[in-house]
Order: sequence, then C-alpha cells, then structure tokens
Amino acid sequence: MQDWHYFAIMGIILIIIEAFTPTFIFAPIGIAFLITSLAAVFIDSLAVLFLILLLSIILVWYGLQKTELRERLLSSSSSKKSGLDGMLGKEVLVSERINPSNMTGSIKLYGDIWHAISHNNMAIEVGQKVKIINVDGNKVYVELIV
Repeated sequence: MQDWHYFAIMGIILIIIEAFTPTFIFAPIGIAFLITSLAAVFIDSLAVLFLILLLSIILVWYGLQKTELRERLLSSSSSKKSGLDGMLGKEVLVSERINPSNMTGSIKLYGDIWHAISHNNMAIEVGQKVKIINVDGNKVYVELIV
C-alpha cells in the first residue's frame, strides 16, 4: 500500500469513531488525515506529510471551532432532554385512579409505573390524560388535561 492509503484509512477510522462518541475530537483529526492523504498522492517525504498532518489538524480544529456546524452539532445533542427534565411536561394516561385523600394512584411512563399525586388535590380516573408538572423522588405531580 502507498502512504496515502494509510492516511486515508486512519482518517476514515477516526471519523467512524466520532460517530460513537459525543466529543467532537476524532472528526477534526480524521478530516486532517484525509487532507494529508490527498497531499500524500503528490508528496513522498514522510516528514513533510507529518508536517502537513500537524498543520491540517490545527487548521481544521480551529476552523471547526469557529463554524456554525460545530454549534449545530453540539446543540442538537444537548437539546435532547433526559432523566427528570425529559419527564416534565409529558402527557400520559392514568393507570391507577389518583385519589388525593389516601395518596394513591399511578401513571405509566416509558414502561415504568410512577406513583402519581394530583397537583390540585382532584381525583383523577383511570384513562384520563394528565401532564407531569413536577417530580419529587419517585413521585410525580400531575394535573388533569381538560
């Protein structure tokens, strides 16, 4: 194999690794390896190629730090809510009657049963739609959607 093959293979491997990590570190380095593989088609000196690789890493890294592409990629992954934040505002069905007098009742969310408490001390029947407005430990506070 020629030198450019090694640089291209390494670049592709690093970009694939980036697909499985949220770090945004491997993609710029992988792009720099691909740039260097293009230069390796015309240049035979490994010392010069490694210099091109180093400069490519710096330029690609700096360029991606300043672009909107990086912001979009990072913001799209951070805009997804998970855990408690992902529960707030969800609309679910009551699976066991919510009775404020004896604090019983439940909802089912993402396959899990949660102890539900009516936010405004109303009884809510099975099958009615409620909105999760607060989470406290293993209890969710809900309000009836009318």
